[in-house]
Amino acid sequence: MTKAFRGVNLGGWLVLERWIAPSLFRGTDAQDEYSLCRALGSEEASKRLMQHRETFITEAHIRQIKELGLEVVRVPVGYWLLEDVSPFVEDASEYIDKLFSWTDEHGLGVILDFHAAPGSQNGWDHSGRSGRMDWPQADNIAKSLQFVDQLTERYGQQPSLIGVEPLNEPHWDVPLNTLVQYYVRADGIVKQNCHTGVKMIVSDAFRAPDMSKALRKAKLDVTLDVHLYQLFTPEDRALNLEGHLRKADKQWRRELKKLARHHGVVVGEWSAAMSELYNRLGEAQHTYDVAGYRQYSVAQQTVFEQSGVSWTYWTARTEDGGIWSLLDHPDLLK
Repeated sequence: MTKAFRGVNLGGWLVLERWIAPSLFRGTDAQDEYSLCRALGSEEASKRLMQHRETFITEAHIRQIKELGLEVVRVPVGYWLLEDVSPFVEDASEYIDKLFSWTDEHGLGVILDFHAAPGSQNGWDHSGRSGRMDWPQADNIAKSLQFVDQLTERYGQQPSLIGVEPLNEPHWDVPLNTLVQYYVRADGIVKQNCHTGVKMIVSDAFRAPDMSKALRKAKLDVTLDVHLYQLFTPEDRALNLEGHLRKADKQWRRELKKLARHHGVVVGEWSAAMSELYNRLGEAQHTYDVAGYRQYSVAQQTVFEQSGVSWTYWTARTEDGGIWSLLDHPDLLK
């Protein structure tokens, strides 16, 4: 994974997020996959999720991604992917099997992203279960390493596999030493089970400079994953279009170039969105037209590419077809 690549996430497919696929959550107040499966009961949950998995990402979408000139898909998976873990709907691995057959056919690389870990690594909905963050407990770390072993033992020799990310977005409160020790052990598993073209990708845990320093001290040759958005803080939402463009061009460019001196870097998540998740709450301070979204999207891609880093847009599809849904807005690409 030496050459920088362009890609997209398959978010909301095998790890649910209510805002991506709200129809799955109808009739419940569940905010995450765990709560949804409990609220629906095993029979109804299985019915809804099987239909979703069959239709939300198909070979036609993979073909479309290739036709857009993208090269990689990053696919979030949960610790229940390979076995029955109550209350989650059992074994979704057949869809990863299908994905590899599609990517082989259409010439795309795959990053397997461990998005939802036992105990939750951040307490957020996309970790499978929102609320408490219990991942740092020893038994959950051990279960996570076991899952990485099972995942890479099954898929590590797939020709289109280019990367394995053993933990998505661990919370900034997880001790850095705990994470680095986990990454060292996961790296050994990845090296043992995967072909030589597979790189381990590690989250910066929202503290990229400190993580970079710790990885170098541990002598880990990995790709660093940073997620860059400008909408989750009041300060970012207060920016107008010019402010968003300036932050990407000045601050992000400087930070990415510094990181890229020491590691391969991938912006594993980014978006053209600036206030969209807050519009419905009446908290958005600015609105944007199609031209503005494109300008912001192209500006980010330019910064990433001039900084020599890879990227994967969040995300391929959303049910509402909004600006987060790249396949509904291919004009966002340069």
